[in-house]
Amino acid sequence: MGYRSEVWVGMLVSNEKDAMQLLNQYRAMPKVKENKILELWQIASDPTTGRVLFLYEADYVKWYDSYEDVQAIKEITNAACYAGIEYAYREVVFGEETEDITDHIDVIESDDELSDAMWDLFSVSRICDVDVGHKYESSVPALDTYKMFAA
Repeated sequence: MGYRSEVWVGMLVSNEKDAMQLLNQYRAMPKVKENKILELWQIASDPTTGRVLFLYEADYVKWYDSYEDVQAIKEITNAACYAGIEYAYREVVFGEETEDITDHIDVIESDDELSDAMWDLFSVSRICDVDVGHKYESSVPALDTYKMFAA
């Protein structure tokens, strides 16, 4: 079984031309080809800014740097460097333990536009949602706290 994590990896580039250069460089990398990693990425563009986001999401996975598929996913930064393009990269991993959270950002850019956009895209928080509305009814009479503590 082993230790499992929830993982989000994002790579943000300035435009579609850079995205195509990144794709061409990344798909040619041996580990990416061998592990069929390219098909795991979601790719979307922002019509207002022209930026392109590469997003990898996985739930309940083993995320160790020694694993070849993890290395292949992370090679997207090397592909961007080889292609000579600016980027913002962010990797967020939630482990099984409450305190086991890693948040890594790597930015190669001449201004702060991509890194600012990446911070806006990835909002990291730990949330506890308690949804009692549809299972529990308010049939218990309201308690008068004054009477409870005045005794």
